[in-house]
Amino acid sequence: MPNYSKRLLEKTITAWQPFSLSILLEEDAREITENVIGLFSLLSEWTYKNDEKTKNKKEKNEGISLFGVW
Repeated sequence: MPNYSKRLLEKTITAWQPFSLSILLEEDAREITENVIGLFSLLSEWTYKNDEKTKNKKEKNEGISLFGVW
């Protein structure tokens, strides 16, 4: 498990406390941090895969016009 700074955990608690019915602890802040990192890692992966698909489609369609292949 990564070692997050006390400052980051405190900022995480400050940011997320208004959305929680219970008092957030440092362990909660660690879990929130891990989940947010995981979310953005997944979004980054999806973006990369989508960019690769778009690039491949563009390369495949190069030279094709409304009037046929050039």
